[in-house]
Amino acid sequence: MHPVLEHLANHARARPHEAAVTQVIPCARRASWSWQELCPAVNAVAAEVRCRVEPEEVVLLSSPNRPEFIAAFLGVLAADAVIFPVHPSLTGVELRETALRSAARMLISSKWTRATMAKPDLRFMDIDGIASPKHANYKLSETPKRGGLMLQSSGTTGRPKIVFRSSRSLAAVAANVCEATRLSHADRSLVAIPLGHSYGVESGLLAPVMAGAAMHLMDGFDPAIVTEQLGNSGITVFPGVPFMWQALADRSPDLRAPHLRLAYSAGGPLPRSVFDRCATGMNIRVGQLYGSTEIGSGTFNDPYEQDHDPGSVGRPMRDVHVTILDPDTLNTDVPLPANLEGHVAVRSPSMLDRYVDDPTPALHFGYFLTGDLGRLDERGRLTITGRVKLQFDIGGMKINPLEIEHVLEQHPLVKECAVISMPMTDTVDRLKALVVLDEPNGSFSTESLRDFVRQRLAAHKVPRVFEV
Repeated sequence: MHPVLEHLANHARARPHEAAVTQVIPCARRASWSWQELCPAVNAVAAEVRCRVEPEEVVLLSSPNRPEFIAAFLGVLAADAVIFPVHPSLTGVELRETALRSAARMLISSKWTRATMAKPDLRFMDIDGIASPKHANYKLSETPKRGGLMLQSSGTTGRPKIVFRSSRSLAAVAANVCEATRLSHADRSLVAIPLGHSYGVESGLLAPVMAGAAMHLMDGFDPAIVTEQLGNSGITVFPGVPFMWQALADRSPDLRAPHLRLAYSAGGPLPRSVFDRCATGMNIRVGQLYGSTEIGSGTFNDPYEQDHDPGSVGRPMRDVHVTILDPDTLNTDVPLPANLEGHVAVRSPSMLDRYVDDPTPALHFGYFLTGDLGRLDERGRLTITGRVKLQFDIGGMKINPLEIEHVLEQHPLVKECAVISMPMTDTVDRLKALVVLDEPNGSFSTESLRDFVRQRLAAHKVPRVFEV
C-alpha cells in the first residue's frame, strides 16, 4: 500500500472521529469530514476508477479546494492510476488540450466543467457525487504502487510542460515535508494555496494526510477569512505565498494567531521587507520553502532556527542534494565553492521521472537544472539570487532584475516593484522600473528614487525610466 494511504487507514483506526478535513465557507456551515469518513470515500473513488480505467492510465481532476478533492486525489492513487490535477479556472479548450497532451482517459469534475469541455470520449465522475460514507468500512485495497502524479509545469525553464512523478516520489516528498515542518496529528493546517499545484499537493494534502494533521480548506485566498481562521480556529500551520504574506501584513493591526506555531512561504522569493513587517506587526516569523513542479519540495528554512537567515530558502531536506554549477560549463563534477553565485542544480528523491509531452531529457547528469541562480553558504544554506532566464543584456552587461528590485524594495515609500527590459531598437534595451507606492505622496519624485538606486548600484544597473 502507498505510504500516504497506509497512514490514512491508520488515522481512521486510531482517531476515527477526529476532523480530517474541513471546508471553510464564509456565511455558511462548515462541511467537515472525519478520518473515518474520509477513508471509505477514498476507497469508493478507487473502486469506481478501477472499473473505468486501467492501472497507470491518466485521470484529470478539475476542482477547487474542497474535501471531495482530497478523496478523489487519494482514490485515484489507490486505484493505481495517474492523477493529474489541473486548475479549475482552465477553459474547456485548455482542458481538451491538456487531456490530449496527457492521454487522459477519465475526468473527475463538476458536470458544468464537463459540459464546457465537450469531450464525450472521456470517462466522467461527478465530483459532487463523492460522498463521505457514515460507516466504519475504511479498509483500503492493496496496490502495487504503479500510479503517480502529473502536473503542468509553470514553464520556468522554458515553455510549460507536463511533468510525471512516480508514486515513490510522492511518498518521499510527503515524508520530507512532514519532517522539515515537524507536522503531526496535533496540527491544524490552513490550506489557502491551490491543491492543483505542486506546492498545494505536497504541503496542503500529502504531508497533512501522512501526519494526520487536520486540513482547513479555503477556495481561494481572502485576507479577512484567513484572519478569522488564524484567530479563532486553532490553526497551527499556515503555508502561503509572498503576496498572501504581503496582504496579511497590510492587515497586521487586526490579525492575531494565538495557536500558530509555523508559517512559511514558497512560490517565489519572500522580500525581506515583508518578513520584517510580519515579524514586527503580527509577531509571525515566516520561513521559506524552495522547490518546483519538477523537483518537489527541496529545501526548508525554519524561521525559528538559531542561525536563521530570512533571505535564505534553507537547507536541503533528507536525501536532497543541491549543488551550484558554473552557468557557462554546467559541469557537475566541479561545483562552485561556497558563496559563489551559479546555476542551482538539484537531485531529489521526489524529482520527476520525465516530461510527458517533450522528448528533451529532463535531467543533466542526474540533476535537474532549475533555471535559478543561487549560492550555498558554509552551513549549506541556499539563497536564490535570480533567474538564468531573467538576465537582461544592457549594453553588453548582464543584469539581474531581482538585484535591482531588492534595492528598490528598501526605499521607505516603495510597496511593490518590478524591473523589466524596455526595447529601444532591435539591438538596444534599457531598464524600466514599475513602482507601487506604499501610500500616495504628492511630494514624491522619480528623480529621488533614481538617486536612491544610483547610490546603491552601478550606473548600468540604474533604470532609465521609472513609472509609478
